[in-house]
Amino acid sequence: MSVLRFKFQQEELCESLKYFANLHKYDDKETLIIYFTEWLEKNKTFIEKEREYLDEQQYKTNIEDKLYKSIKYYYIKKYLKSEEKKEKKERTYTSIPKELMEQIQEDIECALNENPRFKPSHRFVEFKQNKNFDEIKLKKAYKNQYYQIKTKK
Repeated sequence: MSVLRFKFQQEELCESLKYFANLHKYDDKETLIIYFTEWLEKNKTFIEKEREYLDEQQYKTNIEDKLYKSIKYYYIKKYLKSEEKKEKKERTYTSIPKELMEQIQEDIECALNENPRFKPSHRFVEFKQNKNFDEIKLKKAYKNQYYQIKTKK
């Protein structure tokens, strides 16, 4: 029975593939091919051992092609994805002071007592005029508090 898919058997070959991929992860296709042919020459002994093993397993595909595809589509992508994860920054949150949250709650409760069907967007326009705070965060907090108060009643 022939092998269709495999992992490389030699640990040295795998380590060499990883090192090569990490070293050339930003190279364009033509440059990668040039360096890959040099890498093949340097690692002939490992490749020949792998070829012998694969011949025993009745593997028909060209091993150099398999190595190149492994580097290009597996190892390089793996290193680039791991770098993307490192680059992601955690978001920083600015909280709204308690005094301001209490003012929002009082304003909403007062408005609900006056008119239970008031629109928070209209009331917010009046509320924000006296405040020196980021309007987007204040608006979100105001609508959130309105929703919470409204659903409790």
